[in-house]
Amino acid sequence: MGGAGKTQLALEYCRRMKDERRFRAIFWLNASSRNTLYGSMETAAKQLLPDRVLDNPDSAVALVNNVLSKWSQRWLLVFDNLDNPEDFPDILTFFPTSHCGSVLITSRHAGSKELGQSIELDHMEKEEGLQLLLRSSGGHTDELDAAEEILSLLGNLPLAIDQARAYISKRQLRLRAFLTDYERRKRSVMQETPNFWPYRRMLPGKEKETSLNLLTTWDVATTAWHW
Repeated sequence: MGGAGKTQLALEYCRRMKDERRFRAIFWLNASSRNTLYGSMETAAKQLLPDRVLDNPDSAVALVNNVLSKWSQRWLLVFDNLDNPEDFPDILTFFPTSHCGSVLITSRHAGSKELGQSIELDHMEKEEGLQLLLRSSGGHTDELDAAEEILSLLGNLPLAIDQARAYISKRQLRLRAFLTDYERRKRSVMQETPNFWPYRRMLPGKEKETSLNLLTTWDVATTAWHW
């Protein structure tokens, strides 16, 4: 579901692979819609062959596939937010034919597991959630009890926990005070995003990336599951 940390986990994997120089190139593709994926493919094509003129979006896909299929070095394509399979009945044609490359997909749609080996993300374990919320698992007993209540309240979802942490930090709240504030102003708290917020996404019908708050994420998740 939304907020489980699929995109952030994929980003962290890409960062580690880049630091270790495991791939010659890593391409991050926005697969939330056909238009956004075409746009990402065009960007990748221009990076691979800057002087090549592209007649249409399909030519960009063909160019990327052709170039990467010939590489003898390792490469990685990340298809992020492939949540709407009805937009991509031909998704396999976006994958280059190569024994040297890898394709990583993040998706809310259970059917995407048919495309290859899958890893299902669920909620965080308690210790992980405490570390994310408190940036440490230590602290006063009452604060730890309140922290565990917050984790339970938010379903142990990473995005929800991180948003709560940012909200608590911005308002300099005690954890007990956050619980009270959350119950009193639940909807407004769930809609708030910090000024510096890594969770962003190009939503359908939007021209610019949107900061993802908890309500936005769950609304998108609901839409993805009821197509």
